Amino acid sequence: MSQDGDAPVAVKPVRFAITPPKYSGEKGSDPQSHLESFVIASNANGWTEGMKLIQFPSSFTGFALSWYVVTSAARNRGGEPGWSWDELVDAFISQATYGASQADDEFLLMERYQKDTESCIQYLMVMEQLANRVDENMSDLRRIKFIKKGLLPRYFEQVNVIDITTLESLYNLFVRIEENEERARKARILRRLEQEELTFNVV
Repeated sequence: MSQDGDAPVAVKPVRFAITPPKYSGEKGSDPQSHLESFVIASNANGWTEGMKLIQFPSSFTGFALSWYVVTSAARNRGGEPGWSWDELVDAFISQATYGASQADDEFLLMERYQKDTESCIQYLMVMEQLANRVDENMSDLRRIKFIKKGLLPRYFEQVNVIDITTLESLYNLFVRIEENEERARKARILRRLEQEELTFNVV
């Protein structure tokens, strides 16, 4: 009891969420060990299956993250429903570690397409990472072939008419494309503002 006679105030214990470790999927990493560590953290945090499906991929980096993004996109294109926890765990253990067959890696590279919300440079970086998983010594010409194949149509039309032989040239072209798009976007905004000002003045 406090000195002034008031009842003591109950202090709630502070609950700290346990953060699961990160997992890259690089050579020598152990997916089973990562899964066990994640399950311990999820149980301590009281996560439901739905929460685990959100939190588990957030523990991925590098190879594992690329694998998850590419595989999830392929499932969506194939009309499959969202992951269940058991499906994600099974796929993670068997596929999300560097060292899966080169044929499987190349399939993922071939199936990767640029997303509507993905800039050309962002797409290039993802494809570069996937290409390195297949073959770190892959030639620029072969990498460019994979990258061009998956471009959104509006970008493919601009790229396909130019003879590009190096990744540096492709990167520079993507920079110019994005700069042109940004200038066009700003011009549209200015035109809209000018039209709104004219309308206001008329009124």
